[in-house]
Amino acid sequence: MAYVGFPTDITAQFRALVVYVEHRFYGESILYGLTLEKALSDLNTRGYFSSAQALADYAEILVYLKQKLNAKHSPIIVIGGSYGGMLASWFRLKYPHVALTALASSAPILDFPDIIRRTPLKSSSELQDYLIPLYANAAQYNDPFTRRVKVMCDAIDGASPKNDILGKIFAGVVTLIRNSTCYVNRPFSPSQTDLGWDWQDIELVLHRFASNIIFSNGLQDPWSRSGYV
Repeated sequence: MAYVGFPTDITAQFRALVVYVEHRFYGESILYGLTLEKALSDLNTRGYFSSAQALADYAEILVYLKQKLNAKHSPIIVIGGSYGGMLASWFRLKYPHVALTALASSAPILDFPDIIRRTPLKSSSELQDYLIPLYANAAQYNDPFTRRVKVMCDAIDGASPKNDILGKIFAGVVTLIRNSTCYVNRPFSPSQTDLGWDWQDIELVLHRFASNIIFSNGLQDPWSRSGYV
């Protein structure tokens, strides 16, 4: 919840209720009380792991809450960032009768192989593969308080002139990963997202148009090329 931002700040002003719905197969929302590893290894259970079904969950819960809270005429605005932004825009497309508006921040809704083609590197290395997501993560979470990109760039530019290019790169890496005894090929404990993302069916093809979708992207966002700017 650390990256939620303004919705919680304006709730009182609009006398609104903020609802967080956990995506199926994440957190504690795994079918039949299984662990994520066991759920993904079962073909029948894994079949329920899709964005379309997650959207149906949201619709069911939101309609129920409006009835339960006697809020029939209260509008619903769905908000999300990154994959959550994709879900917000898709929700407005799929359930326009439930959500009045969607705010999709940093939503890479075009990030599919048949829409955006990536040019493969002519040569690759372990270091290069390591740095690309590291720099992308720094840009994605470059909030105005920590200013991760500036700190990293200042470290690279401010490295000793005696350092070669690898030394300068390392100076930048250290600012992003502090107090580590190993900066490349570090011990890795996969999160639920790491385990589930490759299995998750996220391709929704909705042959329709929709209005009232706000796409919030900035050019510093590493995902901006895959969204609407």
